[in-house]
Amino acid sequence: MTTLDRRRDRASCAEQRGALVEAARVLLDEDDPLRTQLTAFGLSYLLRYEITRGGTAGYYPELADAVDRMIERAGRDEPGRAAVLEQLEMVLYDLNSARRAAAWHHLDRPRPESLTADMRRWWLIARELRDQLLDDERERTYLDHDYAAFLIESEDPAEVLAGLELLREVTPERERAARREGRWSSLRVAYRSYLRGLATALDDRLDKRLDGRSDPVRAADWARQAVQIADRVREHPETDTYLRRRADTGSGGPAVALDLAVFALLLDLAAARVAAVLSGELAPDAPPGAERGAEDAVREVNAYLAAVRRCDDSTGSLTTLRMPLAQAEALTRRWEDGARRAGGRSG
Repeated sequence: MTTLDRRRDRASCAEQRGALVEAARVLLDEDDPLRTQLTAFGLSYLLRYEITRGGTAGYYPELADAVDRMIERAGRDEPGRAAVLEQLEMVLYDLNSARRAAAWHHLDRPRPESLTADMRRWWLIARELRDQLLDDERERTYLDHDYAAFLIESEDPAEVLAGLELLREVTPERERAARREGRWSSLRVAYRSYLRGLATALDDRLDKRLDGRSDPVRAADWARQAVQIADRVREHPETDTYLRRRADTGSGGPAVALDLAVFALLLDLAAARVAAVLSGELAPDAPPGAERGAEDAVREVNAYLAAVRRCDDSTGSLTTLRMPLAQAEALTRRWEDGARRAGGRSG
């Protein structure tokens, strides 16, 4: 299952997962462990794909039941625990994206709070299995990163801060792996999670949420890290290669279809830069050009969506753009309002 190529366009991947689930339903007995695994694997991706586009998922109970049955079998089959851990990691990765989209769309199938409660329970089991099965710290960091990505999406300030701390601990191993193996894409994913956590901490002023007292040193460190990491990601040569390969938004270039991975990258970079600047916590010795960097990042998000709209306007498929357009509009408005309050920033 892990060899199925997720670098294809997501519509093709979703169609492939749907066919896999249907084949399992038709060809395998209901109590067959392989059917359970294929159902969890396929439906988690479909959930992520459909909810991100504003759809609902009436099959979520089937997905949740498959995950629970898979875990229950692992409790009785010690040799099968490693396979369950691998499966849980893939499922939870997809569900985290689905949860974010479900909250944005205010969906009730599944309800975000129900999805979060299930995920929290499954994450506890995944981490128990990790402690039992993984001794190599390098392997443990990959699961820890995805758990941290789950925590920073929480509405509980303590969980967000715990996720940030966990990211601080595991990201250096991702950096070493990138140097050792040349896998920049894996490090880019880790940095994006870190940026989302930093943006949340700055936007929600988590430096003073827990005990009511401000911690300016911590807030300034978050703002500095947000700018530095965003610079590191955007200025890396492989980021330019990635964006050129997947979406040419240059002047006069062809219209492009929406690539949610590209949009998410641009949005995370812009949101972190905006949060750092508008927090007012950047120290005088902070990286230069932070305001210009935020302005340029917001502009890049909107330029990308404008290029996409040229394509989608001609095909009538604007449904998938609703959430990205709303997210970009909210970020742009926030940046412009902040600029006006500060007396205006360069346009």
